Amino acid sequence: MFYSIFTGNNISRILAWCIGIFGLIGNSYIIILIVKSKFKLFQNRGFTVRNRYAASRQSTSIIRILIFNLASTDLMGNIYCLSLAIADVVYGISYPQLYQANPPPINQTNIWTINPACFMARFYHFTSSQLSICITLIIAIDRFTRVLFPYSQHRLTRFKTYIVMIGCWIFFGSIGIYVVIKSIIAVPKYAQQFSFASNLCLYQDYDSHSLTTFILIRLAIFLFGCLLTISFYISIVVYIQWYKNHTRFHFDRVEKHVLVLVMTISISNILSILPELILFVIQITNGAILRNPLYQLFATTAIIFTFSNTAINPIIYIYFSSSANIFQYICCKSIFKKNIIRPS
Repeated sequence: MFYSIFTGNNISRILAWCIGIFGLIGNSYIIILIVKSKFKLFQNRGFTVRNRYAASRQSTSIIRILIFNLASTDLMGNIYCLSLAIADVVYGISYPQLYQANPPPINQTNIWTINPACFMARFYHFTSSQLSICITLIIAIDRFTRVLFPYSQHRLTRFKTYIVMIGCWIFFGSIGIYVVIKSIIAVPKYAQQFSFASNLCLYQDYDSHSLTTFILIRLAIFLFGCLLTISFYISIVVYIQWYKNHTRFHFDRVEKHVLVLVMTISISNILSILPELILFVIQITNGAILRNPLYQLFATTAIIFTFSNTAINPIIYIYFSSSANIFQYICCKSIFKKNIIRPS
């Protein structure tokens, strides 16, 4: 069995390559489309010219900015997975005496952990995972205010969205740099470890209490972001259903299209971090399990699986955009031929 960085975990190895390659291609494609202003959040079928124009000027303009930032964040997660996958092959072949030994060698330096690429991967891991939850929550807040309080002066505008995004990148990027600096300081402590945490370039610290505090803060951010996001969407669905039952309310089809898109993205993001949430809880409640081989196998897979949404989200974007015609043609050719409206 090929051991190396993933310590013989072929599931994590395959996941890392798939998430890294497909996510890198997909998110790069989405970013290029948005930059070229060809990315639309609605299909041509079923919408009037007035609706399409209004949507492009109002709801979709803000969502487009948020999706651009989310795709950029996901791209960092793809780079993290590819960094580990490439290091797994390179170090496994170049240093078999270190990375093909099972159990790992004792009193030997894990040279991957002191490589600058590992420190960059650590920055990508933290920034991508945290910022993804933050942007998902911001999208939920935007939909909540737009549906329940459509005339509120506190709704997001393009200018406010840019300011919020710049603030989020600065905040989480600064913490990511802090994580890298703390890990550099702690190199003498973990440089001779071949554990999953070291190999996956996770946060390391001299002080175990600081490490526990950091894990608790990440867990709180994950839980807080997920619960708030779910609460906002539940409120939106309940409000729409109540309003339909008491008035002749017809939800705008473009707004409905955008709402389904962002809800699907949110579900993808939340489901992807569930294994890591379970990992955090186990790590905090039962420290003795950390040396269990089965736990390390699960932990490695859970960390990589956290970024599965970065490969799924581009498919969701493309499906809900006007570019989805290509996707639909491949997946449901017969339906496509009946419904497509060809440009005059």
